[in-house]
Amino acid sequence: MFTMCPNCHRIYDVPADKIKPGKQVFHCKACNYTFEQTTQSDEEPDMTQTALAENLKPATSSVTPDQLDENERKDVAAVLEEEQKPCFTQKIPSFLTENPLSEPLSEMPDAFMPIEEPTPKHHYCQKLIIFFLILLMLLSLIIAARFYIARRFPFTQPFYQRFGLQTEPVGTGLDFKDTFFDVMKEDDVPTLLVKGAVVNTSDTDRKMPFIHLILTNSTGEKTGEQTLAPVKEIVSPGEVLPFETKIKPMSLQTRRIDITFKKAESS
Repeated sequence: MFTMCPNCHRIYDVPADKIKPGKQVFHCKACNYTFEQTTQSDEEPDMTQTALAENLKPATSSVTPDQLDENERKDVAAVLEEEQKPCFTQKIPSFLTENPLSEPLSEMPDAFMPIEEPTPKHHYCQKLIIFFLILLMLLSLIIAARFYIARRFPFTQPFYQRFGLQTEPVGTGLDFKDTFFDVMKEDDVPTLLVKGAVVNTSDTDRKMPFIHLILTNSTGEKTGEQTLAPVKEIVSPGEVLPFETKIKPMSLQTRRIDITFKKAESS
């Protein structure tokens, strides 16, 4: 009798004297698989069922499944249909269940926590220098624009005056009137005669500044200058204050005469 292992499909030739009718248990030595098969022989086997299963030997015959009789082929087909699926419920090895990577990681120790490095001292120095530069630029802007700021915001005038800064241009509210220039010879020396008046055009008292005369040639080079001290410190609204001076000797290259106000504190 021929039988086939349903697991590895190995064919065995079982002697007829070792087969008993009914279900027979076989053990495949090729894949270590145990299976049952119904036998058709009426002869009593000489060995027990367990001994029969242990003494199974692979068939040495060259018989193929196609050469089996019809009943044996039906039996083999029935066994193949009833082939059991492999069991995957085996116990999982401990090295898989006890894998430390499957456990939640503990919190990072303090020794490995990120540390903020202290800022180098030269960075603080750079920031301090930049701060002072910005502050200096801001103060310079406030001083340069003090005339506009004081006129726009009158309450800032006392702050400027406390530091000795004028909040109005020199000669504000004052103007020159009836200015007269004449070139003459005095003791055979060319002399420039300058006459005029200063009038207070504002509605408040004004401090009289110095009068400054600048003489230049055709190329803009200075050929002479003179400063006149005020004869009166305060000029009332609408008051006219005349002045007169001589520049001796006068350069014959003089082509232009500018007359302006200068700070009274200057000499």
